[in-house]
Amino acid sequence: MNTADIQIQRVDWSQHHVSLRHIREEVFVVEQEVPAEEEWDEADSASHTEHFLAYTNGTACGTVRVVYAANKAPKITRLAVLKAYRGQGVARALLRAALIRCLPKSALAPYLHAQTQAKGLYVQMGFQAYGDVFDEAGIEHIKMVFDRNDNEVLAQALERHTLSGSEACTQWLPALLQNCRQQLDIVSQNLQADWLSDRAILDALSACARRDRRSSIRILTLDSLPLQGQHRRLVDLYQRLPSKIQLRRIIPNTPEDTFPPCAWIADRKALTQFSQEDKGLGMLHFHNPARARALTEQFDTLWTHASEEDPRAISRFI
Repeated sequence: MNTADIQIQRVDWSQHHVSLRHIREEVFVVEQEVPAEEEWDEADSASHTEHFLAYTNGTACGTVRVVYAANKAPKITRLAVLKAYRGQGVARALLRAALIRCLPKSALAPYLHAQTQAKGLYVQMGFQAYGDVFDEAGIEHIKMVFDRNDNEVLAQALERHTLSGSEACTQWLPALLQNCRQQLDIVSQNLQADWLSDRAILDALSACARRDRRSSIRILTLDSLPLQGQHRRLVDLYQRLPSKIQLRRIIPNTPEDTFPPCAWIADRKALTQFSQEDKGLGMLHFHNPARARALTEQFDTLWTHASEEDPRAISRFI
């Protein structure tokens, strides 16, 4: 079967429960002998659950669902393909559709409980195993979490994401920082945006700075004066990690046409570029190496040739 012959549809439980139940009944209850009372749960008909069906030549042959919950990572569950259709790319197509759907909806990495015999499939799709093997419905499973870092599926799902205000920044910037391994460069007008004092962002910045012995955060600003008396948590973080976080200001009278836009650039691969930094308006790209490298080159030039340590910074923070 050619993968082009596989069609994936997102469907409602109320309208497609017969097909969804048939596939899962055959795969889990009949073939794998999962007790029926463990197979069916309230999540199936819940509004926070999304179901997908795979079709070949008009026949429903596979399914998967994604369960969402407030402040929790999306959970991909109940991936099932009828026996006659296995080994033909149906499971992979279902997983890809589920990921492309759920990745933009949550800043937290989706996860699943994989049957150990199917672990290889999930590794190929960008998941990593965590923890020990455990029993679930009489079958060995292991928890696997999707790796957002430099992944083809992620690049398709999150080519870009619009930041529409402070709340969006506090949701999505921690996800950007979570995947930054070594170098984070920040260009800010004055570090005055309210969302910069959000606990989730500061915790993610702290984790980013400590992630690797080579980790480094460079902050370039026109003026650090607004930090005086504001954003105490950001100041504390800067003072606690002086070897990891560097702050410099652009030398006065530097031509404005040499300034890069306000942005957060992670590992020369991902970036957030702000149109209005103070309002949290901008665009986040989880995978845009060309743009990220171009902004990093601008940043490096200013950092080396047109910036200085602010001689008043430390004293004004105390």
